Amino acid sequence: MTSQRQQIKIQSWNCSSIRNKILEFQDFISEIDPDIIALQETRLAPAFHFNLANYTTHRTDRSTHAGGGTAVLIKNSIPHHSTPLQTTIIKGTAITLERSHNSSITIVSAYKSPRKPLLTQDLQNLFSNRRDVLVTGDLNAKYHIWNPLGNNRQGKQLYEYAQKNNLKITAPTQPTRITHRFNNAIIDLCVSKGIDQITAESIPALSSDHNPVLFTINIDDLTRKSINAIHFTNWNKFQLQLKHLLPGNPKSLSY
Repeated sequence: MTSQRQQIKIQSWNCSSIRNKILEFQDFISEIDPDIIALQETRLAPAFHFNLANYTTHRTDRSTHAGGGTAVLIKNSIPHHSTPLQTTIIKGTAITLERSHNSSITIVSAYKSPRKPLLTQDLQNLFSNRRDVLVTGDLNAKYHIWNPLGNNRQGKQLYEYAQKNNLKITAPTQPTRITHRFNNAIIDLCVSKGIDQITAESIPALSSDHNPVLFTINIDDLTRKSINAIHFTNWNKFQLQLKHLLPGNPKSLSY
């Protein structure tokens, strides 16, 4: 295992259903190469298989129907464990990163419906008993500090809670939710405790009404396992090589 100060890339995205966007999402992830992926509104049924090569997937699906849903995907090389959440309105998936000499870091992919209130108790449950926390996602919270086009009650409440409890709110300068009515908004953000060096970038890509947002953070003493990434064999090329190399030009195998 190796341990040092390093940058960690967290790609957050309200995908508005990931099922029909998996191929474009895989291409996007292969280009960005994030360490952690936080998804909101995955809208997956529990029986649906969703994984990415070289990542471990943690999901929170609705058990009644394929709506809502959150997920966190993390590179296999980063030691971590799943962490339960005790929230009511905010829905989320959480993992905890393990560090050898410092306190652990909890990463949460969070979503709150615009039709529901932001409960102070939910925020307490996310932040009060943890030293280092980063909650990223779509809380549908607007406030002029990060969203110049307007406020809502949830945004004011989130800002006041952050000020009172010494939390940091980080959001990109460009809109994250894109509409056709010219009322774009910045509602995909992160709220952190104990983590100060964070940058955010809204990336105009992928087919959702939300842009993916890339958060980059600096972390001390993060331990990584030394493992080999998965590489996929090009079987068509392999079979062509066999035909040229082996006597009799054997037929291609099919299954």
